[in-house]
Amino acid sequence: QAASRAWAGRIDFKGFLAPESLRPVTAASSLGVSLEEDLGESYHLALPNKLFDYIQAGVPVIVSDLPEMAAVVRKHGVGEVLTATERTPQRLAERIHDLCENVDKLAGYAANCQQAAKVLNWEHERKVVEDLFSRWLK
Repeated sequence: QAASRAWAGRIDFKGFLAPESLRPVTAASSLGVSLEEDLGESYHLALPNKLFDYIQAGVPVIVSDLPEMAAVVRKHGVGEVLTATERTPQRLAERIHDLCENVDKLAGYAANCQQAAKVLNWEHERKVVEDLFSRWLK
């Protein structure tokens, strides 16, 4: 179906890629999408690695309106949250199109990704984990 559409030349299905091969593809992207379904508590509270991969690469995101994912996106202003009522192919396509057409908004999200990447990383989170364990082990 993708090949038969007007936008056929703008979509490239990569298939499975190893992490080292995926990083340059992610960095070259205009927008990342992480649409998880609320299929249970582990999904409900999910924070997929790909969300942080996008942020580290400076790529704005559209995510599901699940509590933890939405909280990261809203707190850091790195993209948009797609509510459950918007989770239709038509509405998702509209949101993607609108974002890609609004280069100033997309650039703002990308700049926010750069700032968020400074705190949403292991070097920063490591201190939080170490503090937690040091208090717990006392």
